[in-house]
Amino acid sequence: MVGWWWASEARAESWCAAPLVAHEWGVVRVGASGAGPAVPPWFARAQEAAPLPGPRVRDLPADGGERDLPVISLYTTDSWSFPVPFALEVSFTAGTPSVWWPPVDALGHRSLAWEALALVREPASPPRPAAEPWVAASRAHPGALWVQRGADTERFVFYEGRTQESSALVLSRGDSWSPTRPHYVVENVTDRPVHDVVVVADGRAWTAPMVPAHKTAGFLLEAKLDPAALRAELRGRWSAGAPPAGNGWGPDCVMMRDPAVPVTVAVDHVLYPSEVDVLLDTWDHTLFAPRGTRLVYREDVAAVDAAVPARLYTDQFHWVDWHRLSVVLVEGVKLP
Repeated sequence: MVGWWWASEARAESWCAAPLVAHEWGVVRVGASGAGPAVPPWFARAQEAAPLPGPRVRDLPADGGERDLPVISLYTTDSWSFPVPFALEVSFTAGTPSVWWPPVDALGHRSLAWEALALVREPASPPRPAAEPWVAASRAHPGALWVQRGADTERFVFYEGRTQESSALVLSRGDSWSPTRPHYVVENVTDRPVHDVVVVADGRAWTAPMVPAHKTAGFLLEAKLDPAALRAELRGRWSAGAPPAGNGWGPDCVMMRDPAVPVTVAVDHVLYPSEVDVLLDTWDHTLFAPRGTRLVYREDVAAVDAAVPARLYTDQFHWVDWHRLSVVLVEGVKLP
């Protein structure tokens, strides 16, 4: 009788999975005029042949750009023991991977796969020295987990890729344009909205919270660029909250998790303030520079999922809370 009662109690026991928060940020450069932020020389790259005397025709720049510094930071509570198993697959629908870290388990022409990463509070060994400011800042996020793959330790997962994507926005003169009244029209030529639009030209700026799919917005480019105010505005739109702490599973009790079923859809673009600060600090010289002409906007989360599909896996004791912030920077824009 006692044995039957104990088994019944065990079958009746229930528990909730803890959140594993995954935050990704990156910048898409279209019409890039130079190299993006430097990455450590020991980051993994695709094998290349010995350099030729001159560039190969196939290596000439494509009509597109680069997805620079997609950095994924991870957070969880202390509800369950460590390490937390984690796996990630990313692919490019319009490009190929070029640099990544940690080393991957599988490399395809358009894809990367990390099959068995371990997430821990304290690393078994220190990470490799890195002089790049964005690396040091990304290692300092409060509460971020360390990512281990064999002997390699880092506080994030990183990848970059070359793409053949074009700008969602096209700039043209408005019907009433004149030298004294510089009226412009920006058109979204895609099937998805774009957000947090900024047009900068020689010390002047215009902003809009959104341009819907296949819609236009007219504007006068006459307001003086205020870098501090623009940075504060973007920071407010892109960041909120704090990493999970203590024990618990957040507002939702997730049960019956299957580690073979990945998370593939990001819930939104919002990150923690320290993460957005790294993005803004890294791109400060371009986003807020008083000179030059450029378009800046935030990709819709669904557009990011379509351009760079991701599959995130973890164990039955955790559930993935996936967020992606992708900023598009269109350089070399010519005012019509």
